[in-house]
Amino acid sequence: MKLLERWLALVQQEQTVHQNGDDINDEAIENLFRFSPDDAHLSELSLAGLQDFMAQVCQHYAAVLSRSTDAAPMMLYGWHDAQVRQLRFSLVSSSHGRLPFSCRYRMTNEVEPLLEQILLGDWHNPAWPQPVPGVPIADELLVYCCDLEKAGR
Repeated sequence: MKLLERWLALVQQEQTVHQNGDDINDEAIENLFRFSPDDAHLSELSLAGLQDFMAQVCQHYAAVLSRSTDAAPMMLYGWHDAQVRQLRFSLVSSSHGRLPFSCRYRMTNEVEPLLEQILLGDWHNPAWPQPVPGVPIADELLVYCCDLEKAGR
């Protein structure tokens, strides 16, 4: 089984979503997934493969929420934690109206810029932890957001 297939299988084992409309940090921590390839599997990773992985993650959680009779609208969000070289994602209730970050962040509904940042700037960067020459270092966290109500339609 290939790396992204193993990652997706881990995600698909989750058949519930933790919801706590009163505590965004509780939701974020309880719904957190984190993935980082080892060096032996770096060559397996491509932009198209990661895009498909993230699309299937969104579809999975949209389906999980659609089966729940009392699920509130949720937002799946993903980001690159460069300090630990991980793709991370979690879910929080849309009612919070924000994400649980204390740093500056920029939300996007397009996953490609985030995945390019992870692949080119980290996982496929032979000079890592040095930045890619000519690519400016961002002063805010790039966060991919997937509205699970829309993803489920």
